[in-house]
Amino acid sequence: MIAPFTRLGVEHIGTGYEHRLFLLALLAGYAGFRASARVISCFTLGQSLTLALATLDWVNFPARITEPLIAASILDVGVENLLRRGAEARGRGALTFGFGLIHGFGFASVLREIGVGANGS
Repeated sequence: MIAPFTRLGVEHIGTGYEHRLFLLALLAGYAGFRASARVISCFTLGQSLTLALATLDWVNFPARITEPLIAASILDVGVENLLRRGAEARGRGALTFGFGLIHGFGFASVLREIGVGANGS
């Protein structure tokens, strides 16, 4: 039962250029493992939280809202990277958690399309 969902998650990340671009932008300028792990963990926590809530149909945002917000999050991180000019970004963990919340809704909409959720399989 877990294998199909794991495969779907890997495919979603692997074929979703926005995920790779966002992760690359988030980690730009981080040399240390600790800082990188903190940023990745904050994103994963935020995304997992809204993914669970949205998949269970407790909270729902339509793709027409979440998709532009995902694009805006990528743009925001890119602009922030340009403005900080090599310095490590302050508050990147909190920002990343917030963006993870938005990205979780995007993935939940993909799951709902294939019938996964409170009313699906």
